[in-house]
Amino acid sequence: GLSGLRHIAPTMACAVFGVRSLDVSGCDLRSFGLLLQLHTLEEFSAASNHISGDLREVFVLPRLKRANLRGNLLGFRLGDGGAHAPGSLEELEASENGAIIAALNEQGVEAILQLLCSVYTTSQGGLAVEADPAGSTFIVRRRSAHIARAV
Repeated sequence: GLSGLRHIAPTMACAVFGVRSLDVSGCDLRSFGLLLQLHTLEEFSAASNHISGDLREVFVLPRLKRANLRGNLLGFRLGDGGAHAPGSLEELEASENGAIIAALNEQGVEAILQLLCSVYTTSQGGLAVEADPAGSTFIVRRRSAHIARAV
């Protein structure tokens, strides 16, 4: 019967049965770890943790629509090599991540957009960055009426 299901690791069970939404905000996480194996995730909140690394790590989640990564220790790995935002991405909240705000100040909005998007995505009206470095705000949204800009 189904009694063998008790012996399946939680991340394996979640990946197999398709978790679409997960909130691990404020859980004192230091990395995304096995959460990045949950390929069915559409909404992911990991705000107010201590997650370090490259913001683009979450882009391995092919169905990701919304992610709240506010208040962590995320930045961008030097050079190319980061994954590009999945086509399903509608909003990525990454405010209050010091390294991201520093990169925004040093490189500007367009350079950050290039780190996040393929040339095709950007040229086809893909994603726009809403940023206010003074307020530590960094939000990426699917472009509708928004225009990429630094406030």
